[in-house]
Amino acid sequence: MSLPVPYVAALSSDLAPRANELCLEVPRNGIPHIAYVVPRPGDRDAHGNLWGRMERVPGGRVLFGEMDPERQRECMEGLLCQICGQPAEREGGTLFFEWQRPGAPPLRLDRIKTDMPPLCPPCVPLSLGHCPFLRRGESAVLLRVRKSILCGVGGTVYQARADLGNWLPAASDVYSSYSRPRQPGMLAARMYRKLRGITVLDPSELVGEP
Repeated sequence: MSLPVPYVAALSSDLAPRANELCLEVPRNGIPHIAYVVPRPGDRDAHGNLWGRMERVPGGRVLFGEMDPERQRECMEGLLCQICGQPAEREGGTLFFEWQRPGAPPLRLDRIKTDMPPLCPPCVPLSLGHCPFLRRGESAVLLRVRKSILCGVGGTVYQARADLGNWLPAASDVYSSYSRPRQPGMLAARMYRKLRGITVLDPSELVGEP
């Protein structure tokens, strides 16, 4: 039986932006920031962060441990299921998985921030049965969340060369909060939500939920 392909999964053949696609732009506020040489609608989110574009190349294999930046953003902004891409929000709340790694301190339910998109109830058993990461039941905790708030982005921070002719990656996997000034060299790849009003669930409690 073939594994279902999660909507949010990355493909090995897709290509990230090249350095020659990026430029330095000086907006009206006078603070130079990273931009695309040829801008497109949707390049920036509501907070002005520039997002990495993906060039779609057919024939790649599914990378179950990586997320496609564009589809991750789509799922987080719209609360779409990371597996099927359909709306995940329900009247009683939205389902998320949180990792509980061996040896880590107990989850603080009032301090969870995640870049993992939600799931709809029918896709939870599908994920637990097929995802090589979620099959380790002790490492994944199922949460029902009453409210989730977009709170920031993560990605690579670039620095402009001295001649301002190019951008060079300076730091990877950097988090930038929406509550702080935007990082002008950030190329975003993940969107984060703060989770509030959390209940820990046993997956068996979802039986029959649409």
